[in-house]
Amino acid sequence: MSSASETENDENDSGYGPSTPKKLRLARGDAKLKKQGHRTQKYRVEWERDPQCSPWLGPDPASKTKARCKWCNVRLIADISLIKTHGKTKKHEKNATAYECSSSKLLSKFFKPQATLNTRDRNITNAEIKICGFLAAHNIPYAVVNDLIPCMKSALPDSKILDGISMKRQKATKIVTNVIGASHKEEIANHLQKQKFSILTDDSTDCSSVKTACIVVRFYNEDLGRITSVFWELSSIFPEDDARAAQEGASGRHLYNLIIRSFEEKFIPLTNVLGFGCDGASVNIGARNSIASRLKESCPGIIIMRCICHSLHLAASKACEQNIPRSCEDLARNVHNYVQHSAKRIASLAVFQKFLNVAVHKILHPAQTRWLSLLSVVDRMLEQWEPLRLYFMERHMEERTLAAESIFMWLRDPFVKLYYHFLAWVLPKVVTMNAYFQSESVVITSLAEKMEFAFKELLTTYMAQKYVATTPLSKVNTETKDEFIPLENIYLGMQVLEELKKPEVLIRPDLVADFRARCRNFLMKLCKEIQERFDFDDPLLRMLPLLHPSKATSRNERNKRQSLVELWSIVPRAKPENLEALQRLDDEWRRIPLDEIPEDVVKEKEPDIFWHKIAQLTDSEGCKRYVELPSFALAVLCTPHANADCERVFSKYNLVKTKSRNRLTVQNIEGAMLASQAVKVNAKCCAAFEPTKSMHSRMTSAILYDAPNESTADAEEDHRTINDLDVILEEI
Repeated sequence: MSSASETENDENDSGYGPSTPKKLRLARGDAKLKKQGHRTQKYRVEWERDPQCSPWLGPDPASKTKARCKWCNVRLIADISLIKTHGKTKKHEKNATAYECSSSKLLSKFFKPQATLNTRDRNITNAEIKICGFLAAHNIPYAVVNDLIPCMKSALPDSKILDGISMKRQKATKIVTNVIGASHKEEIANHLQKQKFSILTDDSTDCSSVKTACIVVRFYNEDLGRITSVFWELSSIFPEDDARAAQEGASGRHLYNLIIRSFEEKFIPLTNVLGFGCDGASVNIGARNSIASRLKESCPGIIIMRCICHSLHLAASKACEQNIPRSCEDLARNVHNYVQHSAKRIASLAVFQKFLNVAVHKILHPAQTRWLSLLSVVDRMLEQWEPLRLYFMERHMEERTLAAESIFMWLRDPFVKLYYHFLAWVLPKVVTMNAYFQSESVVITSLAEKMEFAFKELLTTYMAQKYVATTPLSKVNTETKDEFIPLENIYLGMQVLEELKKPEVLIRPDLVADFRARCRNFLMKLCKEIQERFDFDDPLLRMLPLLHPSKATSRNERNKRQSLVELWSIVPRAKPENLEALQRLDDEWRRIPLDEIPEDVVKEKEPDIFWHKIAQLTDSEGCKRYVELPSFALAVLCTPHANADCERVFSKYNLVKTKSRNRLTVQNIEGAMLASQAVKVNAKCCAAFEPTKSMHSRMTSAILYDAPNESTADAEEDHRTINDLDVILEEI
């Protein structure tokens, strides 16, 4: 029946009244009543709820007005009547039989008692997910399941759950990527949509020369009650299907777009981005055309932090390159190259090690990509010095080769050993800080204090203590000779002082003076590099100690600082949006030293755990005593200080993609790393890992094989219609 508006239009356009017969009006030439063509429709997800279509019907990725039959692999017009007609064709029935799922058989299984079907199928699905989680957590190739499942079935023939598992390499890969990994990423996205977080990024090239960018997010996880850094995404910087990316290169704009796109795809607002951490490369933090410069435009007030671990590593490397003789590094490399590539030479060296009661250890060599690996090399060389000296004396006498002779001469030189003792004393001062800042715990509240203490300790080895104590560290001139202490009085460590007393050293005063001058230049260069790479006047780092439990609950500290207005002005993206919430934040800050806080909370040393416990405190009526303060504190503590988490991701990356698995795609590697992370986050071991409801909802053919990027909402909707049928379909 036509509506009133449609009738009125007919009368106005054609001149016929509503009582005129339709056929007569058509015969007289009413153009509006001429036969219309087929109206184009868009594909509707609701059609998949029809039991006749649900197992095989899906959308066509290339067109919104087309559908696709998964069994026949053909495109269909988006019309439910035409789709149902296709379901009755001989070709479709033949393919249904090939799938062991004819229409009548399918419907009979579909209407089985729900409890019986779901219990068995859920246990089978649960077992498949746990097996794949085990493979991902232990970096086991997916092809193992081709033999693993049949072997388990033959070993446990009475297991009904194991008998129902049908899985090979392809399905295992898809479960890891599109089920466990994708579900875990959705969980992280749910947190990021509600919480303030920081971004950490780095790039690397793998064994097959594929350059990838890693994104890690740092946020407060309410479920764990801690601030955690988790792997978020792995992106190929130069995708094979993107020629423009190869021409542009790894520019700041390109890398910025990769980062922003990864969050926009999951509907994560950029207003939640609090900080950005990276190394000191110009493409990351340069003033122009860098990731940081673009983030400052799109996220005003964002905190940009340069990785302190990279800075310390570069500072020590620069000092070594310019002031330590090349022979020291060459000695370590040549000894390693001479001994460690020959089983016979290793066995010969072991004889001297045992004779001198020295541990039988391998000889190490400096690695260019490892943070301060030189310290381990120095310690090992000093440990094995005497066995190496005797061994190469024998090699020199027997072989008379240039390599053995040069190594033996260096091992006999007391001044080469002096430099090794100096490095063994000074490098731990940098390595200790580096290791401390690589911690996964929240240590940013003590970052400024640790750096100031270590910097002063290094300065006072060659400069007057009064000058160092009375001058702001950012204003200290590390190269002013007026404040240098006499060269013979600089402190170089106890072992160096003992070595300098030996007769073979004292007979060469010219070399002693040169040695002391080089060591002072080393210390001077190290301090200068640290001063250039670390801002000792950074207002944020100076304010962050306020959030440490010891100061947050101190009444003396509250007398000095009644309000947090100075802190939230530095971190505007973490503060509440309205004035009332800001007032409540300040009130809670001033009240916390006067409140009766449980003793276990006051004694908590970890800042994030402390503020999590503060957020759980309630009054006699069950209302939370602190809301704005812990929320603000936990957001600020998400500020990144080191890029070590990205380095851990690439270490994991190298375990996943090896020379024997070099054909793994970036998407599959990302899925494996997310799945491994999901197993470790949700359980301490694979046996305790329990698949979530979201993972079970993704165990459908449509999501496994056809729609890896499908949203969780769509996945759950599909699960309501075809998850009960999924076990009927055998793996292709």
